[in-house]
Amino acid sequence: MCVFQRVEKLWETIDQLYLEFAKRAAPFNNWMDGAMEDLQDMFIVHSTEEIHSLITAHDQFKATLPEADKERMATMGIQSEIVKIAQTYGIKLSGVNPYTNLSPQDITNKWEAVSTTLP
Repeated sequence: MCVFQRVEKLWETIDQLYLEFAKRAAPFNNWMDGAMEDLQDMFIVHSTEEIHSLITAHDQFKATLPEADKERMATMGIQSEIVKIAQTYGIKLSGVNPYTNLSPQDITNKWEAVSTTLP
């Protein structure tokens, strides 16, 4: 395999990883947007049963966070793989994923916002 073919293969791999990042980041970002909205909602309650219901729902939400964190880590792992390939083979990345406007920093910032909003 000539050098050009090797470089072309690396770019194909990076392109596939960019696509995979975009496919995972978009739904995860939507979930975080929904979670932030839910966490910031104001509730008007008229009974202790409603309060208990909200507490139960919140506890159920918190129970989903470890799985969400696994998804975040998997998504960020894709980005790490892109950077690793680029560094290993001296490839200069543009810094822009052609498949999404979401950056790894966007995911990190939103995750931190969701995490710090929890009581």
